[in-house]
Amino acid sequence: MLYVKPGRDENDPDGYLIWLGTLDLLEKVRLAARSLPDLVVLARRRLIETVPDERIELRIVLFPDLAPATNRFGEVVELTLTPWNGA
Repeated sequence: MLYVKPGRDENDPDGYLIWLGTLDLLEKVRLAARSLPDLVVLARRRLIETVPDERIELRIVLFPDLAPATNRFGEVVELTLTPWNGA
């Protein structure tokens, strides 16, 4: 399972939005990327490195950024990516 949310680089709080993720494998692995597709690629690579002989679905839970006016999360989205040939 990959838990994902948008955020800001703590060293550059006014900079670009980045995507932060926690991949829940045998242990939790923290990942960061400039785009959601890049984050998914990093997660898939780590998954393949961890279990190279398995074709495992990658489930992604996407948490939106906090809504400033309400200080509450918006709708949470869950996606499932099935492995493709060559995983």
